Amino acid sequence: MKFVRGLFSVCKLWFVVLVAVSFCTNLAAAGEDGRFYVRTGVGFIQGSDATFTDLDCESSSPAALYGCGTGTDGERHRSVGDFRTVGVLDLGMGFVISSGFRMEVRYDYKPDQVFRGRTNFLSPERMQSVRADLSIRSVMLVGIADLPSLDLPVLGSIRPFVGAGLGSAQLQIGTLQMTFPRTTTIVPKSTRTDTSRMVMAGFSLPIKEGATLDLAWRIMDMGDVRTGQDTGQVVWRDGRREPLDLELAATRARIKDKGMVVSIRFAL
Repeated sequence: MKFVRGLFSVCKLWFVVLVAVSFCTNLAAAGEDGRFYVRTGVGFIQGSDATFTDLDCESSSPAALYGCGTGTDGERHRSVGDFRTVGVLDLGMGFVISSGFRMEVRYDYKPDQVFRGRTNFLSPERMQSVRADLSIRSVMLVGIADLPSLDLPVLGSIRPFVGAGLGSAQLQIGTLQMTFPRTTTIVPKSTRTDTSRMVMAGFSLPIKEGATLDLAWRIMDMGDVRTGQDTGQVVWRDGRREPLDLELAATRARIKDKGMVVSIRFAL
């Protein structure tokens, strides 16, 4: 069943790719001013705060991880932390619709973004750390407005631009580990696809004929990452008891990030 869900997520992501590429190709072919380009870049994604909570705190079969109780801090049981800063690979293929507007299919890959946080089951001074690894692949259709072509002020050869995009993100989280003084709770991994959104602003600088340097600051909403609804374990750290299997319900956290990408755009 897990294989089927994973295969469905991959197919859904690449369906978005095919639709976006087909849309771009048809639109470019229909316009006399259409000109393709490709872009490749790297950057960093600044770590963001995240909170893991139950999808349904009242679930009993499978069991909710946190439940509906209140922690020592007066808040509902949960895990609070942040995802660490990570590098990003950014690829794009686009075309110029007019002198002031272009469309782009963009692919991003963010590997091994580490979540570190704490639960609120125990008193604050006691060990209750949480860790998980997250990888995200996203495909977006992005509209970009080049401001100088709209007769707005410019500075020398620098060409400011703004953009917004909508697409699909595949979020893959590894096992989430909750470490307590005597036990470690292992929460199942999961892969799912959700809607992604982006806004960005930056500037372009021609570096030679047919090549342009782009520097962009962007903010992205990648949707919800969810732990798996599957068999987890409670492991006694001193080994005095056999691990206890638990059928666990899913938890979720909203993934939003921001960061800088530097890329080179090549006209075709």
